[in-house]
Amino acid sequence: MGRKRVTITEVAKEAGVSLATVSRIFNNKDGKIKISEKTKQKVLKAAAHLGYQTNPFAAALRAQKTGIIGILIRDLKDPFLIELLKKVQQQVQSRGMDVLIGHTDYEEATAERQLNVMMNHWFDGVILLDYVAAQHPFVDVLKQYQTPYVSLTGDASSALWPIVHVDDAVGMKLAVAHLTDLGHKKIGFVGKAVSGVEHRLSLFYQYVPSANVKFVKEDMNNSDELYQFINELAHHPEPPTALICATDYIALKVIHCAWQNGLHVPADLSVIGFGDITEASEAHPPLTTIRHPMEKMAEKAVSLLLQQIQDQQEIDQIQYKMKPVLVERETTKRMNW
Repeated sequence: MGRKRVTITEVAKEAGVSLATVSRIFNNKDGKIKISEKTKQKVLKAAAHLGYQTNPFAAALRAQKTGIIGILIRDLKDPFLIELLKKVQQQVQSRGMDVLIGHTDYEEATAERQLNVMMNHWFDGVILLDYVAAQHPFVDVLKQYQTPYVSLTGDASSALWPIVHVDDAVGMKLAVAHLTDLGHKKIGFVGKAVSGVEHRLSLFYQYVPSANVKFVKEDMNNSDELYQFINELAHHPEPPTALICATDYIALKVIHCAWQNGLHVPADLSVIGFGDITEASEAHPPLTTIRHPMEKMAEKAVSLLLQQIQDQQEIDQIQYKMKPVLVERETTKRMNW
């Protein structure tokens, strides 16, 4: 059996004061008659001795605020989302609040169920680290409740506003320009057909109109598939000299598969990623990538959310495009003519 919860009645009895006095102390409320510091210390000492714990949700019902922000994340295995999540948590906690996290794992039913919990009165607001399409059940749930929210995704076509996202068009331009400036003409792409990332393939085709489809891996599902793709490129009569990868995670896998197939990066193949996760700079060789301003993204998302909470009104049709930058390291090199 679990330990019985200590009540404020027991605290009052232990301290030898009235229930009203204990309530005023715990809720930090002053009355006409001031409570002495000696009495406050006696009550707090009694509470500590009995193991009394305040109930934040009960206090929240009285104050109409919990100080808790819900974060819904689509993939706890995605290193970029994990780093972004940490940035958001730091921003929230720096403002004296805290977070509770829900993991959807790409399951719409799970996401809808968790969102229903988050959108009730226990949460002051919700940040969605997920792409939300126009027909997603999220939309109906969000319209039903009035809890403030911000969508923090990688795609501007999300159905939810306000939204904070990376300008991936700028990122793809930077990646292509970097490789072409180095003399690369045969450029391929490795992507993944998941929300918030898959649109980078269409951007690739937009900025590399002469791309050879045989150099494109649209959906990298597992390491075996990627190994086979790199193996085919290695034995192609005119292989690509560079690959743009939809994420740093994919880029690091590409480098490993290239090594397994006897290709050296960047001597035989230049590789560039998206995101600039921690592992990108720690890899061997360090990864050239398109850095996303995660700190600024997290700060803007939290600021937008708190603005809604404080003003008690929605912010419609607002999007913030954060510009990425190229970080040139050691996985790209100039072509030798």
